[in-house]
Amino acid sequence: MTAPSSGALHLGAYWGAREESAEQVAARIGETMRALGDVHQELSTWWWEDREEPVDPESPWLHDTAVETRWENSGKRSGEGVGYNLWFHSNRFPDYHSGPGPDGMSSLSFRAGESAIPRLGNAVSLSLPLPEHAPDGLYDPGAMRKAVHWVAEIWRPDHALCGTRGQRDAQGNRMKVSPKVGWITYLGPPYTDGIERAGLPHGVQAAARAGGALLWFPLPVEDVTPGMVVDLREALVAAGCLPGNG
Repeated sequence: MTAPSSGALHLGAYWGAREESAEQVAARIGETMRALGDVHQELSTWWWEDREEPVDPESPWLHDTAVETRWENSGKRSGEGVGYNLWFHSNRFPDYHSGPGPDGMSSLSFRAGESAIPRLGNAVSLSLPLPEHAPDGLYDPGAMRKAVHWVAEIWRPDHALCGTRGQRDAQGNRMKVSPKVGWITYLGPPYTDGIERAGLPHGVQAAARAGGALLWFPLPVEDVTPGMVVDLREALVAAGCLPGNG
């Protein structure tokens, strides 16, 4: 496998304040786990901290754990408007003494239901192992397009992307540039007006998905340079889809 020069892949989906119940959040997390498991075997089993068994997406345990994390994050207050934070890993006991370490595993995190502090927002984050540690097919373009599609379909974020750190960083400071785009990009309704008239870089494909639009480079991720991703964002800014830098 040829390794992307900029490192491992990250899939992130982001949206603003949205109040959700523990039942809603747990159901979406379970649905996300099942969908990712259909994308690739590496993404079919998830562990929580040092539990002895992997997470069952159908189990009431997800709901109970979501409630517990909200209680803890709210400082033991009622938790009204405070989001649910859950983080999972693809290997058992991924500590630095007995586990494979962060380079050899995937991680999956959720912040959902946050509405008390709008600037915090909500997000789903999937980080993959470094390419040299990843199983065959995990970096497949078709597999990652499915992953972005399903995350967008389940959570309906404002925007999402899948790409390398180099692709993201080339677009500028994350505090000043949002949304960013990537190897694969999802844009929700706030950002779709103008896509049909945008002068997208040669080869970039676009299709309606999950109430918004999915855009992607039909190339292996290692062949998509940061400059190509910057060109895509600039084309979307020129078409009025995305705000400019700063």
